Amino acid sequence: MRPMLLSQPAPADERPAVPRTIVAVPPIPNSPPEAGLRQGLQELGYVDGKNIVLHWHVSPEQVKGRTADARSDLYSLGVIFFEMLTGKRPFKAEQLDQLLWQHVNEDIPELPDDLSAYQPIVRRLMAKDPGERYQSARELLEEVRGLRS
Repeated sequence: MRPMLLSQPAPADERPAVPRTIVAVPPIPNSPPEAGLRQGLQELGYVDGKNIVLHWHVSPEQVKGRTADARSDLYSLGVIFFEMLTGKRPFKAEQLDQLLWQHVNEDIPELPDDLSAYQPIVRRLMAKDPGERYQSARELLEEVRGLRS
């Protein structure tokens, strides 16, 4: 039997070009395909319908139980971008509820001075209100290209 792959669907036009969370799960004979998967993902995140959401990348609207869209992905991209730039996560907590609270309420951390040119991008990607984020990956790309010129 072949492993089952779970992945978040991504319309090419609207979703950012970031690595998706893909989990290969070996099939377990005579068991529902999601039985062991849900249990094993509790440490990393949660399963919301077909999506696997990692706690440290979760958008504020997902924490609040609202519908996720491409702007939610852009928030997650902001978290990943912050991690790429600094080598650390923007929010840290010992307890899951504290981490989720930070995603909803804490200010977006400042980048070090030598990376301050990227702060407006991180700030907009990680805006708490989806309406204040980039509305599409294309809009983000245009701003990033403007940094290079």
